Amino acid sequence: MELRQIRYFVAIAEERNFTRAARRLGVSQPPLSFQIRKLEDELGTRLFDRTSQKVELTPAGVAFEAGARRVLEEVQKSRAAARDAANGLAGTLHIGFIASASYALVPRLVRRAAKAMPNVAVRLYDATNERQIEMLRRGELDAGFVRLPIDAPDVACTVVLREPYCAVVPADSPLARRRTVRLADLRDRSFVVSPRRVAPAYFDLFIRVCNKAGFSPRIVHELERVQTILDIVAADLGIGFLPESVRHIRASGLAFLRIADIKERAEIGLIQAASPMARRLTGLSAEDSK
Repeated sequence: MELRQIRYFVAIAEERNFTRAARRLGVSQPPLSFQIRKLEDELGTRLFDRTSQKVELTPAGVAFEAGARRVLEEVQKSRAAARDAANGLAGTLHIGFIASASYALVPRLVRRAAKAMPNVAVRLYDATNERQIEMLRRGELDAGFVRLPIDAPDVACTVVLREPYCAVVPADSPLARRRTVRLADLRDRSFVVSPRRVAPAYFDLFIRVCNKAGFSPRIVHELERVQTILDIVAADLGIGFLPESVRHIRASGLAFLRIADIKERAEIGLIQAASPMARRLTGLSAEDSK
């Protein structure tokens, strides 16, 4: 049994006329009649009663019609699903992210993806730069948000967010009354930062900008998790130096101050596999890089 035979059968059942059905299908009548005879031979029964005046379904034809329509509907659904998958509009999108991307960037992107790709399910993975790159190379991720720079020339990466750094101080600190500070204003303060082994580019930049401002920073705590850094700052055990996106964290007892004399920006990049869904995600993320 061939799909075209089912299509021919349904067209005749709807038109009740071989000539009109052939015209609708864009075929000549002899091949149409031939395929219906082949279908009837395979089924071992007539599907139509034919006269010179009309064509009617036999009881066997009536029974066959419902299933034939379901077959065509499922084929159409399968075709649509295949097209959607090829165009990145269906399936599961596996996205990795660093902690600082989870505050606003990832939630915003997931909402955009849900609107633009309603048939795509999203799975999120909280992972370091290195872990995301490994997962992408193994085909376990479609895309991932990483802190730039990265040392992975084989991985496609697009900058999706550039943001300034800020100083994080306790809310009851005299500094909290100011909206901006200069690094030189913080020369006698103690700092809480991420260790170099976790974020080498960030750590090196911090040391460099402090040296440029005329001092070597006194680092009292090196902590891996941003939330822990904020907790320690809230306890008045040091000042944080972090990307400005940490403002989105719901944390009490803190003030976030723009650092006026730092031109450098923290960058988040989107690494991606060569898949239609990943390309669509890049397009949705591009709004944040403007």
